[in-house]
Amino acid sequence: MKFRPAVFWAAVLVLFLALAGLAYLGFFTRFMADDFCVAGQVLQRSLSGMVAEWYATINGRFMSILVSSLVVSGGVGAAGWMPALAGLLWLAGLTWAILPLTRRSASPHPNLLAAFFSGITLLVLLASTPNLYQSFFWHSGMVTYSLPLVGLTFSAGIILRTWLEKANLLQSSYIL
Repeated sequence: MKFRPAVFWAAVLVLFLALAGLAYLGFFTRFMADDFCVAGQVLQRSLSGMVAEWYATINGRFMSILVSSLVVSGGVGAAGWMPALAGLLWLAGLTWAILPLTRRSASPHPNLLAAFFSGITLLVLLASTPNLYQSFFWHSGMVTYSLPLVGLTFSAGIILRTWLEKANLLQSSYIL
């Protein structure tokens, strides 16, 4: 199959424009429901006091409490930046996780190919989410549903790199 740079760059441009559009939508996000409760607690107490109280009295989602507290302490404007930052972090994590596989391919540009595949993966994932607002744009939903998937992406990248490194060690030991 012949590589057509113009077609590839057009696809990359359309893909990243779609992702940029989703990030732009995130700037219209505002606090809702639970976010005001967390913000009120952070304003009433110190950040550490609020986290300690919620740790002792509320549910078992301790990292969720900490991340929510940190974001709402940034003010109302932080809610608008959260989807764009989470999307960029997720895109970077996917690119980093896919990079060892594209480096094994015969592609002349493995880094660009990894970024392209990660962009497609992220766009398909976000487009197929049943309620994108609640799981990606709403602050409490993002902390509960999307951010753990970002962490899972980095964990998968670590596992893939470890697995490929062990495969390389086994293959080189057979050669010797």
